[in-house]
Amino acid sequence: MFNFAQNLINQGVSEELVYLLLMLPFGAFIVSFFRYYIGLKTFGMYETIMIAFAFYFISPNFVTGLKFGLPLIILAWLVSELFRRGLRGVRLHYVSKISLKISIAALLMIMALWVLSYFGQNGYFTVDPLPIIIILALVESVTLFKVKFGDLRANLSSLETLVVSTLTYGVLTLPVSKEYIILYPYLVILPILGSILIGRFSGLRLSEYIRFKNVKRND
Repeated sequence: MFNFAQNLINQGVSEELVYLLLMLPFGAFIVSFFRYYIGLKTFGMYETIMIAFAFYFISPNFVTGLKFGLPLIILAWLVSELFRRGLRGVRLHYVSKISLKISIAALLMIMALWVLSYFGQNGYFTVDPLPIIIILALVESVTLFKVKFGDLRANLSSLETLVVSTLTYGVLTLPVSKEYIILYPYLVILPILGSILIGRFSGLRLSEYIRFKNVKRND
């Protein structure tokens, strides 16, 4: 069977680019699976996948990616939380508030890099700047979710988003993933079919099943 992935690589297309494009449907399938079968409510498809890919851009090594990626996620969350409280009584347009939050997050990242350089921790200096910018820009998603659903739901969704993103990132970093998707690129059909099946699912999610089971037991 014609291997279009290998053909693209032979034509000069980056193997990494081909791999990530082929893995994108798998990432989308993972997010859908955890949303509709498990019941984890992430911020959304785009944000969850972007965090997973940002981790991968930081490092294709799972441990290294989390080592440098998680502090960035925590920083973005803290900036969103602190400034939401600090600007609560300030009358500014929504976009202006988001602009301030992203700007402050960037400045705090600069300060953090300065502190790390002072103590000789230079690992962040080798990180691609693109995933850092992607993660800091997610401040808007956190803020918007809090406006719509409140603090508790937003904080819980932040955790659930991070869990699903980390699992997706783990799949991306598996050596077997890259080996098989390049050798057998038509495997990309599987998550597409899986997404169709998930889209037709109408049963209870695992989280709902556990919750209703506990209610029945208490009755």
